[in-house]
Amino acid sequence: PFRHTLRYECNTQDIMRIFSTSLSDINPETLMQRFVATESDTRHHENLDWPEVLEAIASRCHSEEAANDVRRFPQLSDHEIVMRRYAEVREIMDFFDLSDPVISIHLVPLDEILAHAEVGSILGGRELLLCAAALKTFRETRQYFMVRREDAPLTWQYAEDIEPCAELEKRLFASFTPDGELVDEASPELAHLRERARRLNDSLRTRIESKLGQSDVQQVLQDNYFTLREGRYVLPVQAQYRNRFSGIVHATSASGQTVFVEPGDLVELNNALQIAVFDTKAEEQRVLQKLTKEVGARRQHFVTNTRRCLYLDALSAVAQFALDCHCHIPDLSDHEIELYQARHPLLALRRFADPESVLVANDILLAPPASALVISGANAGGKTVNLKLVGLFALMVKAGIPLCAGASSAMPVFDDVFADIGDDQSIAANISTFSAHVQSLAHALPFADETSLFLLDEPFSGTDPEHASPLVMALLRYLHARHVTTLVTTHFENVKAFALDMDWTQAACVTFNMETMRPTYKLSLGQPGSSAAFEIATQHGLPLEILKDARAQYDEQSTSALETAISKLSQQRVILDEALEKARETQAELDKAKAETEKLREEIRAKVAKALGKDLESVSEHIAKLKNRIRKLRQKSYQGATFAKSGEARDELSQAISDLETEVHREQAAVTELTAPPFSKMPENEIKPGARVQLHQYHKNATILSRSGNRLTLQLGVLQVHANLEDIGYPLPEDDANPKITRYLKRMNSAPHAAAEDGSNHAVDESTQLPILPQMSENTLDLRGLASDDAIEKTEFFLQSMQMHNQPMCYIIHGHGTGVLKNAIRNFLSKSPLISTTRPGQYYEGGDGATLAWLKK
Repeated sequence: PFRHTLRYECNTQDIMRIFSTSLSDINPETLMQRFVATESDTRHHENLDWPEVLEAIASRCHSEEAANDVRRFPQLSDHEIVMRRYAEVREIMDFFDLSDPVISIHLVPLDEILAHAEVGSILGGRELLLCAAALKTFRETRQYFMVRREDAPLTWQYAEDIEPCAELEKRLFASFTPDGELVDEASPELAHLRERARRLNDSLRTRIESKLGQSDVQQVLQDNYFTLREGRYVLPVQAQYRNRFSGIVHATSASGQTVFVEPGDLVELNNALQIAVFDTKAEEQRVLQKLTKEVGARRQHFVTNTRRCLYLDALSAVAQFALDCHCHIPDLSDHEIELYQARHPLLALRRFADPESVLVANDILLAPPASALVISGANAGGKTVNLKLVGLFALMVKAGIPLCAGASSAMPVFDDVFADIGDDQSIAANISTFSAHVQSLAHALPFADETSLFLLDEPFSGTDPEHASPLVMALLRYLHARHVTTLVTTHFENVKAFALDMDWTQAACVTFNMETMRPTYKLSLGQPGSSAAFEIATQHGLPLEILKDARAQYDEQSTSALETAISKLSQQRVILDEALEKARETQAELDKAKAETEKLREEIRAKVAKALGKDLESVSEHIAKLKNRIRKLRQKSYQGATFAKSGEARDELSQAISDLETEVHREQAAVTELTAPPFSKMPENEIKPGARVQLHQYHKNATILSRSGNRLTLQLGVLQVHANLEDIGYPLPEDDANPKITRYLKRMNSAPHAAAEDGSNHAVDESTQLPILPQMSENTLDLRGLASDDAIEKTEFFLQSMQMHNQPMCYIIHGHGTGVLKNAIRNFLSKSPLISTTRPGQYYEGGDGATLAWLKK
């Protein structure tokens, strides 16, 4: 039931239309708890590179706490949860893939700070600034997803309940300098106290500086300076002259030669300064206590918002990782493993950093009735890598991480992933390699069922091959009887033959290039592979004498035709691969030549159209000027009979203008045809309701609603139009060629439109209750910069054209300016017999600088 549900080609809206009920109804709080609540012991999957992949994602988090959550991603088996997670990742991938700004959710741990605030401890300025920074992050995160909530309804569910607390954030930032010091404006009383302390301090400095200039004082001083002791201004007096200087001794130097004396006449002023400083510090503590209390009262608010932001940060890191590795969201299948162009994500990241590095992609396919894939081939050829890759992908699916594989890839959601890879021997426990693998299998087999994935790297290879081969085959039968999906690597020829013989096993091999004597790391499905032991031993320098002896013994003992068949298949595979590679190169050259030809054709079309367009524009302007002259002459005729006498000349001039207009329309049609996108007629058997097609007369795509003989009804945007079969062609690419129109349509969707009373698909303007169309170049007239008379003339022609094409409404842009042009156009529209009603534009339509006009039927 989950096959072909989440595909890379589907956009978020498609996914939400299919799963809008089940996915959106999942409580976000529940989902977050499922993904970050438990400690996940990644050591169980170290042999699948799972910790390294999680670390690669964690490094893309902006907050260390989010990175820790990523490192603890649990393994889930709930299909709906995984599907929901993939839909969320898809939403954020779309933002980043469309060059949307990447959101930076940076939060520092606040648990200890908030705990102190809640129990009444007074926080310092730096701690309160950290709280303010968190509030800013909350607000910015919510804002980021709010403006994208239509395209990302699932991730918006997390941000929607984030409470920004903008007032507290503003107050905290306004109360401190960047270094965490309270500013004077933190409270009115603090500003007053600090100003008083500054005045007293300035007065003291002035008084004590004046004393330094007195000759009788200079005679008793050790040096010509003043300093502070315990916050009080003092002078350095020589010890032998202490009795000659009136004041209070506050300290002596280490040598005893100097005593620091507060002048007697400054004691009262110093006391006043000390009181002012004390009052200032008391007020600072009061302000800090007040702000701390406000923060402490919102501890739960901080905790909840932080959890949501950290989850979104982790989600963004997954999306960024997926884009860096060129990952795709897989289909969730029942049992099929369909991995196209699968690559190890860590190698893909290395390729991302170093484009020159080698990265081999493989197709790994296993579908019913086959339940076991037996991989053989050369040593160091990539058998174990492919085995680990499937296991790693199974873990990534369970965590909702896109796979480093091509579009249309599919994976089940396995409950358990058992991977017996590597050497688990233990000298301390007196366990051999063979025993260790057997113990591991014995513990896992009782739990094996149809929801399990077993990955076995050369099972039973640590014992006699004559005993090991039957054990491997028996194990495969045991797992198949329990419907377990199994991948096995082996060098045993009996097991290779077994894989070819059973209908529920599929053989595969990693290929080896005998010419270069190197593995290709390519996985070939449908055939077993040779171990190439002699060739690899030769490459690594084993003496030829040993190799010749071994090969002779092998040839004498070999009674099986399997090795010969494998060799022939490998040779045929090499020939087919070479032919396929040549065909791909030829196709690439053809595609390149086709693209260059199309580009040249487009350049020529554009140049010709541009030249014709300029000529037509010049003629159209000339016609407009002639019509303007006739209109002015007609106005003069109202004042006298002069115009009536020149009726013949007027008729000739009008006929000339009419002929010119006909020629201009013909040339304009030629330019339109020349610059139109390519049209390829669609066969009649493909033209059926629901199909997406190109409507030739509009050069736009439409959807077929119904067909009656050769007559079609189509949905073109918000309009329903009729056409004949010969006007239907293959659809044009719809890669949002006009992002401005797309953004406008999004605004239109959020604008206040009512439903049409007749039940049609047309959007209806709420204020006029008439159909409203998206603003396009075809229904928009820009009059800015024109004189009123010329603008009215141009508007009249435009309205006649709109009526000829049965357009219900149009947009007229006149701007604000001095208001003369706006008033003239609106006055003309109010009296025009073609216009039913008008209204000024809304803020998303150009505001009062535009007028929307509806034409009479």
